Amino acid sequence: MRYNLLLLLILLSFLLPQIISLQFNWWHHHPKSRHKAINATIHKCCPTHAGTTTPLYCCADELFDNGPEFPQEMCKDNEGVEMTTILKTISCAQTEFHRQIGGVHSPTDICRNFCCDFLMNVEGSTKETACSRTCAKASFAIGTSIKKQLRELRRMGCAAAKTQFAALEDCLKGPAQYFNDISQRSSSRSANDDDDDDEQDVEMAKMRALNEVCRQRAEEEQNS
Repeated sequence: MRYNLLLLLILLSFLLPQIISLQFNWWHHHPKSRHKAINATIHKCCPTHAGTTTPLYCCADELFDNGPEFPQEMCKDNEGVEMTTILKTISCAQTEFHRQIGGVHSPTDICRNFCCDFLMNVEGSTKETACSRTCAKASFAIGTSIKKQLRELRRMGCAAAKTQFAALEDCLKGPAQYFNDISQRSSSRSANDDDDDDEQDVEMAKMRALNEVCRQRAEEEQNS
């Protein structure tokens, strides 16, 4: 009896993560060969419930979901997770996932919407375009290669504006360390200061710094 119980517990320890994962969107959208790496990445990078090591459901469900919604939207809206935490989670996941699958350590840099601003007018409109929306999503994609992201944007005709697309391409291929450095500088500035105004200043400084990468690249293209 005791032996059977022990055997059942061992079996459950292997099956439980699989059973739990079945409820997540990414389970059906990514090949089975990557499920182990995805699970490991979620447990390393997602914010957890207070006082536990259990990842927030919203993060575990959305981190590898390639749906049209803003990444980690549920975490932001339902759990009150701050944008800075979401960006750090995505940055961690991009790095960790590539390491887990034995890939080259070159995760997509998080340029958010800033590089995508260069694609706003590709279709001759001052409003947000399909290209800029796809670009914003590509910046956050974890389980998709940079090559595939760029191929999709080219397929949509987004590469028509060569200067803008070159800036975007550099932004997507940029070193992950850039974002990490910005985050560390921001954290050190706000570590001993809880004032909301100062925190907003840090966020604005980070946004400007990210935007600067793309702006400089675009200027180089125009002057070459």
